[in-house]
Amino acid sequence: MSTQPPPSRPDVNELARQGLLPDDPMTGTPYANGLLADGQPTTSVGAKPEIRLDADEERVLKEAVAAMVATGRPIFQRGGFLVRVLDEQTKLGGVVLPRGTPTIDILPHSMISMHLSSAADWRAWRNNRRGPGKWVAAHPPYRLVRQVADYGEWKDIRVLEGVVESPVMRPDGSVLDVPGYDGATGLLYLPNGRFDPVPKMPTQADAEAACEVLAEVVVNFPFAGPEHRSAWMAGLLTMFARFAFAGCAPLQLIEAPERGTGKSLAATIQGEIATGRPLPVTPQTSDGEEMRKRIMAIALGGVRVVLLDNLTKLGGPVMDAALTSTMWSDRILGVSAEKRMPLLVTWIATGNNVEFIGDAVRRINLVRLEPDCDQPDARTGFKHSPLVPWVRENRPRLVRAALTVLRAFVVAGRPKIDMPAWGSFEAWSDLIRASLIWAGQPDPYLSRAKLAEGDSAESSIGLFFTGLREVLRSHGSGSRFTLKAAEIARVLNDRSGEYHSLRTAVIDLTRVRSDKPLASKDLGYLLRRFRGKVRNGFRLCRTPPNEGGHLWYLEPVSGRSDDSDEESGGDGGDGGDGFGSLQTLSETIASTRDGWDEPAACPPSPPSAEEEEVSRDI
Repeated sequence: MSTQPPPSRPDVNELARQGLLPDDPMTGTPYANGLLADGQPTTSVGAKPEIRLDADEERVLKEAVAAMVATGRPIFQRGGFLVRVLDEQTKLGGVVLPRGTPTIDILPHSMISMHLSSAADWRAWRNNRRGPGKWVAAHPPYRLVRQVADYGEWKDIRVLEGVVESPVMRPDGSVLDVPGYDGATGLLYLPNGRFDPVPKMPTQADAEAACEVLAEVVVNFPFAGPEHRSAWMAGLLTMFARFAFAGCAPLQLIEAPERGTGKSLAATIQGEIATGRPLPVTPQTSDGEEMRKRIMAIALGGVRVVLLDNLTKLGGPVMDAALTSTMWSDRILGVSAEKRMPLLVTWIATGNNVEFIGDAVRRINLVRLEPDCDQPDARTGFKHSPLVPWVRENRPRLVRAALTVLRAFVVAGRPKIDMPAWGSFEAWSDLIRASLIWAGQPDPYLSRAKLAEGDSAESSIGLFFTGLREVLRSHGSGSRFTLKAAEIARVLNDRSGEYHSLRTAVIDLTRVRSDKPLASKDLGYLLRRFRGKVRNGFRLCRTPPNEGGHLWYLEPVSGRSDDSDEESGGDGGDGGDGFGSLQTLSETIASTRDGWDEPAACPPSPPSAEEEEVSRDI
């Protein structure tokens, strides 16, 4: 009597190609809705494949995956996980989601087991003491469920890059407007409304007219200038083209001097146009570890747009990294190893006179609202009131307008636009920003002149250079007026009633207590941090180390940009701060409109991120 199971049945992929797979017993729809990796459709004729559980685990695993794929169920892969799409979540890792927001979710083991069970007839070999053994009905074992989940080589399972609910632009400039899974982009298009068709070959005149349609939405918002309205349009277009360009997009900050100016409403209507609902919202937390977890949840869930509402401060190492990253690595609950997920988010923030932390300032597309009344929340006489219902009613033509601007620019061959560089966001700039300029709108870059007003760290750096020059001119040695860090600290401590500029800047930048003597290590840290930077026409330099450490001095600079850091390597070569020449920026703004406040004489530049030892600087 043999106790060995007979040979297994043919591979399920071959059965699928031969049309031997039945209708889905759960939905009643044909398995022909599924596609194999080579694009050949499955059919719904015949019986479900039989998978026999034996010692050949690799064969069983491959047949199990193929059977699950052949069902055509909406199962995808993302970042090394099997995933599904949900629309009933209202909270995701600290992010509040409007009801109905589609999110990507890791497929639980229980659901994998269910899918496997319904995808095939499972058989296990049972020995019989009184007679020959036989194959009997069985359930997929949990060990197999885990193997399927951990396999990582699901070549037949489609990769899911994101879920969209309105037409969007593809990387080749075409418009994704056919519902379902798009193999060219990995996007799943689940339309949540009816949309007007986007012209196939729009002209520049069409793009200009489309911009006027979008401008009508915000006709009553008190923008600080036309460039700020253009920056708002740039944020909106980004939502429709986020999958059309490689690289990162700047955060759109909608800022105002006081509440009631319409900041949150300006963001809300962008969400209504792009997604058909309000935006997912999360606060920015000062807890870096918590913020990392939230960003990982956003990346895993494929959330398209996130609003950081009512901020007082913006930035920090974690947020700065997120704004210049298209992939995000962190641990996921229940998974021991770190995972990498695509991070293609359009970030929006609102706040009153927001303070920038660290390197955030160069990562911002600024939209500034400045009402000309003392009670902006009491304004009346709006053209469209209430605005949100009007936007919802007109959403089809607004979506069409946004895509027309982008499509017309692509059809025209993506004309080269003469514009200042926007460091770290070149691809975004070449599509979003360039298309708006080409369509007759002001350069959104021009709004960045207002950023210096909210950059408290930049103000403190300028004050540091001013105060340091006073001390060096009064107490420095030689033709270059050099001093050691310890000597500068000694001057500040011995002459507590003098040199207020440098003392104030050091306290602001290091957060040391003002009632304590200044430590030379704190000053040494700042000197090393700003080495090679230029402010107020002077570059901070140091001599080679000698027995007593480095000597520091300020070297006059003429005809050089603010980012010239050849001695120190600057900010790490990450693309600069993107401000370019502020003199040129001021002239451009002046030519755009009258009444613009002249910006500061020296362009802002974020402080270096170096935090190395400073023992030789003391």
